[in-house]
Amino acid sequence: MAQNPHYFIGLSIPKDIQDFLFSWRQRSKEALPFKTWVGNGDYHITLLFLGSTSQQQKDSLVERLIKTAGTHPGFDLQLSSLQGFGKSESPRVLWLGVNESPLLKQLQANIASQCQHLGFRLDQRPYRPHITIAKQWRGESVFPSEIYGDDSIVPKDQLSFHVSHFHLFQIHLDRMPRYEPVHTFELLGKDGE
Repeated sequence: MAQNPHYFIGLSIPKDIQDFLFSWRQRSKEALPFKTWVGNGDYHITLLFLGSTSQQQKDSLVERLIKTAGTHPGFDLQLSSLQGFGKSESPRVLWLGVNESPLLKQLQANIASQCQHLGFRLDQRPYRPHITIAKQWRGESVFPSEIYGDDSIVPKDQLSFHVSHFHLFQIHLDRMPRYEPVHTFELLGKDGE
């Protein structure tokens, strides 16, 4: 029996920022030996990981998310500094943060509520929006944590964008890019349209 596809709900990142992140990756990957680097086209901000999802669950979810999106306005996001999950000397994930956004938090909470009503198991940790850059430090020496917050690496004035929609992404582990947007949900326009 074939397994159900895996999905997550997330925000796409504009191409110019994707290209900036990929260019930084290319310049940094020798100095920062991580096992896995996220590929260009796969940078995103996860709103909610769903995992294995049946067609029936997916159809019900899409209906609910169309309604949810229609009640939320678009908003601007400002990306912040590099951070890590795990031990500071050997982070398990290198990621780029997002400045505080009440509209993002509200959207994520409403999506989580809809998914919970449909029986999805949700991560119980507090929501921390971010863009994953790399995974699993493999350096022989400790990770150079001084790059956290270094504006010369991630110039904050260049990394902001408007969020007008979110996606249901299907995960493909056997190809690149790995994350395929299979449904787009449009948020209200700036004038409430």
